[in-house]
Amino acid sequence: MTLQPGEYHLYLNRNVGNITVIDTTGNVLKLSVYPNPIDNTSIAELNLPETGTIQLDLWNVQGQKVRTLLTGVMNKGKYPITLKDKINNLADGIYFLKAQTKNDSRMVKILIR
Repeated sequence: MTLQPGEYHLYLNRNVGNITVIDTTGNVLKLSVYPNPIDNTSIAELNLPETGTIQLDLWNVQGQKVRTLLTGVMNKGKYPITLKDKINNLADGIYFLKAQTKNDSRMVKILIR
């Protein structure tokens, strides 16, 4: 069985009825990067569930913040962010891209080579 990020299935040892399924996938912060490993065409896509302050930081594997790529107030919606100019002069290796809002955060592992 293959699950998508954030997806889960619940299995029980008995039959149950009157189950209400609530889809919360539209109400969470989403962050994806493609293509990964990073190249000159790579894009970080943010999907903001609500208007608010967002900060996008790049961290190294030692847990040190390397730089802030984006900070400010953004409206609800999808935003493609080109990474080409934001990763200049970085050493090859594994990094983490972290999106932080008031109520949520997401982190994606990226490879720069």
